[in-house]
Amino acid sequence: MKKIFSVLVYLIAFNASAQFSAVKVNSKVYSDTQTVQVKLPSSYTSNNTRNYPILYVLHGQWDSAYIDATLDAMASNVPEFIVVAIPSKGAQLHPITSNSSNPPASLFRQYLSQELIPYVHKHYRSAKYSVLVGHSNAGKFALEQFLKGNTQFTDYFAFSPSMDDGYLVELAAKGKALSGSLFMSVADEGEHMQAPFEKLATHFTQQKHLNFSAKQYPGYGHQDSKLIAFVDALKFRYNKWQPSYEEKVAGFDSYFNHYKHLEKTYGFQVLPQKDDVLRLIAYFAVHEKPSEVKLFTDYLQKHFDDAEQSIVELREYLLAEGYDGAVKLLI
Repeated sequence: MKKIFSVLVYLIAFNASAQFSAVKVNSKVYSDTQTVQVKLPSSYTSNNTRNYPILYVLHGQWDSAYIDATLDAMASNVPEFIVVAIPSKGAQLHPITSNSSNPPASLFRQYLSQELIPYVHKHYRSAKYSVLVGHSNAGKFALEQFLKGNTQFTDYFAFSPSMDDGYLVELAAKGKALSGSLFMSVADEGEHMQAPFEKLATHFTQQKHLNFSAKQYPGYGHQDSKLIAFVDALKFRYNKWQPSYEEKVAGFDSYFNHYKHLEKTYGFQVLPQKDDVLRLIAYFAVHEKPSEVKLFTDYLQKHFDDAEQSIVELREYLLAEGYDGAVKLLI
């Protein structure tokens, strides 16, 4: 008998994913309208009660493309995010210190915390869980927010953060106990970045309540390293997101216990992707387990608007492959 998880290639959906949409936010801070790019999960409209985690992307005018492509490629192994790409650069992201006046930085921080984040929570079905992603000076901004204890974000991903001025090392040395989750990386960028990276990594490793991962990328430069860093950050934070093969073929209860565990761990609703459910319907139909077929089919019909059409396509495929007995279980 053919291995059903291998032969059902057609069930891997290559549907056009949702696109980013320009969203205008009326800002009292800037006395003007600010524009961000927002992309909703493909399942957003199919379940009106589900809340989604948010991924805030600094340098949104530049970095949204690789972030989006990576999330699409890793879709079965990471959460479904509402992605908010925030245009930001230069002085907006620089630190505010007692020794320097930086109006652009002050305005940007006010806008982010007092206007944009509340706007997102008000206008979208968002979970309390959110991630702040930044690279270079945006990574420095993200790391600064983490070190200052900004609780508006759950997790922080800082890729090659600008560390060479010593500001982040000094901020970390103030001794504040840290918790939460942090991913930090550095490329092959020379001693001016390597030395502070090692100091920060040592400090973070010593934090008992911090979930921390540090990655170094020899042979990668400042720009290209952010691509692999984002992949590693997702793997670090969402390890074992996908149920194992054993959990899947053990049946409906085992499969959904995995998702209940994810919900308990991360604090937001987690549901399987339609393609995975279809594969399991096919698997149990081929293996003549009608009770499992019914459980998964009922779930599919309850949670996906196009469930009936998907079942029709599945029946046609199984019939063409000679699985007549399996087709009878899908009627």
